[in-house]
Amino acid sequence: MQILYQSRIAPDQSCSEYFTKMEWLILAMVHYKRRIFSKKPPTLKLAVTILAKLGGFIGRRNDGPPGIKNLWRGMKQLHGMITAFEIHQLNLSTF
Repeated sequence: MQILYQSRIAPDQSCSEYFTKMEWLILAMVHYKRRIFSKKPPTLKLAVTILAKLGGFIGRRNDGPPGIKNLWRGMKQLHGMITAFEIHQLNLSTF
């Protein structure tokens, strides 16, 4: 809820204060649909919008800002992606 509130009062703030480096890197990869090794994290407003879109937020012009339910669903999706990325990094060839 704090992330949602902060994104509304300080949208140009860096998201690195609220998201880990792994989280914002994966959010950036989801948004730009390619592998990004950026040293500069996205703004908090952009990170919250990407996260909400993972949770089902459509983001049409007249929809208004995302809500807490979309952020919660998006956070679940993001942590699933992080887990999959970490497993991929382990290069498990056999189980």
